[in-house]
Amino acid sequence: MARAVRMAAPVLALPLLLAGCTLTVRPGHTTAMVYGPSVLVWGHLGVTFGFPGMVVVERHESPHHFNAVFDVDAIGLVNIVNRLNHGLDIGGNPIGASTGFTIGCAANPGVPDIDNEIRRFAYKVEAGAEYAITQPVFDLNILEAFLKRIEGFRIPIIAGIWPLTSLRNAEFMKNDLRVSVPDNIFLRMQRATSPEEARAEGIRIAQEMLATVKPMVQGVQVSAPFGRYSSAADVLSVVLSPESEATESPAQPTSEGTTIA
Repeated sequence: MARAVRMAAPVLALPLLLAGCTLTVRPGHTTAMVYGPSVLVWGHLGVTFGFPGMVVVERHESPHHFNAVFDVDAIGLVNIVNRLNHGLDIGGNPIGASTGFTIGCAANPGVPDIDNEIRRFAYKVEAGAEYAITQPVFDLNILEAFLKRIEGFRIPIIAGIWPLTSLRNAEFMKNDLRVSVPDNIFLRMQRATSPEEARAEGIRIAQEMLATVKPMVQGVQVSAPFGRYSSAADVLSVVLSPESEATESPAQPTSEGTTIA
């Protein structure tokens, strides 16, 4: 069960505040029956404690991991959680009470096969996804092109913002997470002569990304790498400063009370 469910990594989200859990579909020697009870447990917790949000993501192992097995992918898990919201288990049987999850999914605008990513995005929305969180944004041109291609789906897009901590961290983003990281980002991180300078430059890059994507998306998710919450707070300071608030138009509350600027 622990292999199918993990709590979300430390993030600060603005202006859409997300709370709840992350269900991670992971390759490995597990069976579909493991995922079913895991989802049902979280489903009943949602009924009991009122967790409002759930993000369904798919974990990609290292390219050198040859024995990966997928029992259910992110599309299938979105469908399972959507069934829970309708009071049904994985087999379509009544569970006695329906959950009230707001279902989110992941999106990666920078994958090489963008047509397949768009196709899978469409399946996730059809399965019940109500909003999407992108992988960390470093390439604004790719994000803009992605947003144009999915604008017809009409679900909120939350842009992932990650303050890089080092050149190695940038390499990990590109090589392991398949995130598009432009050469100029690598050069900026490479110029740092100490860990402190690297973290400061990563925060500056994240602030630039946040300021630019803000009018393009419905929210941002700012991560706190390795539990450094101060880094996330520093990134958010670019939009939370009094000068910034003075130039912002008032946010509009949604029907459920969540504020989306």
